[in-house]
Amino acid sequence: MSIVEVAKVAGTSHATVSRVINNRRGVSPETAAAVQRAMEELGYTPPKVRRGPKPRVERTVSVGGIGLIWFGTDAAFARAPIASKACAGAERAAAQAGRSLLLCQIDREASELPGWVNLDHVDGLILHGLPPASRIAKRLRGYPSVWMLSPRAEEGFWGDRVMPDNRAVGRLAAEYLLGRGHRSLAYLLLDPTHYGFEARRSAFVATAERSGAEVLVATDSEASRELQTDPSFAVESIDRALGQIRAAPQRPTGLFVPSDQLVALVYGRLRAAGLEPQRDIDIISCDNEWTIDALYPKPATIDLRAELIGEVAVQQLLHRIEHPASEHVSATLTIDGYVVEPTESLSGAPNLPPDRVRAENAEAGASGVVPGEPEEHV
Repeated sequence: MSIVEVAKVAGTSHATVSRVINNRRGVSPETAAAVQRAMEELGYTPPKVRRGPKPRVERTVSVGGIGLIWFGTDAAFARAPIASKACAGAERAAAQAGRSLLLCQIDREASELPGWVNLDHVDGLILHGLPPASRIAKRLRGYPSVWMLSPRAEEGFWGDRVMPDNRAVGRLAAEYLLGRGHRSLAYLLLDPTHYGFEARRSAFVATAERSGAEVLVATDSEASRELQTDPSFAVESIDRALGQIRAAPQRPTGLFVPSDQLVALVYGRLRAAGLEPQRDIDIISCDNEWTIDALYPKPATIDLRAELIGEVAVQQLLHRIEHPASEHVSATLTIDGYVVEPTESLSGAPNLPPDRVRAENAEAGASGVVPGEPEEHV
């Protein structure tokens, strides 16, 4: 009889069983109870004399490593600028705390964990993406864990979570467009399953309606998560949603697109439909990614402060490692974003100020724009 057999019955790693036996930190109460039940079921009694060399000092905080795992999402930082910023923040915070950061991506349906987790080379985990398969989740629950960035569902997560305040994002976007004088607004919702996008929509609509503005949620009944990987589907979906904006009795003059990665496609499809971005319809986006720098006129965007999210995630994890029995933060730790107003495009040509835009609107015969000064955001 060995701890390997105990680990199989408990559904955890032999390293976690060793932690329980030696009363070390970093094991959740649930996992510790499962290990105890497995030992009782198998009749296993830990040896009083520990095999192998004795450490000169018993570790209280074990190996000094932190794992950062992406589940089923794109970890290629060139295609995921927000993930890149969050990872940079996490790496900086880990280094400041004297910790190493191990990064990997695994498929959401994977049945095996990366080797460094199985070998217990980390004291805790930063997690991102959708919850993994139940077998993997059961193994990982034995580690102090913090989920980073916006989840796409409320079910299946464990441990603590650090994410942007998506309701604050929606409110900021509405306030920005209202401050520029728009009284007919639209929200582009192409992925209704995305928890963050839905929270942004709710706050955007509520803020606009409280100010007496009309709001249209432009969506596509055929939209799905395919739009994230199939550009042709995204174009078709955007066209259907923008068709609702063009057909509205009072056409919206302000539009919130909740992701910078969609804005370039939105610009192209608006122009194909005969609408000029930032002239016929004022756009604000979200994420403050480099991808919008090449757009002209460049839209305003909301900075989610992704690097700060990574830093706070590590800080929360270190607290969890030191206090494994403390109550979990089931409510999210929110990070407020802020509006980044456009200054100039990548080409070096300045973006038009609001008064110039309104003047060009009048010269071009555009209608529906209510004059007003832009609101400043800090």
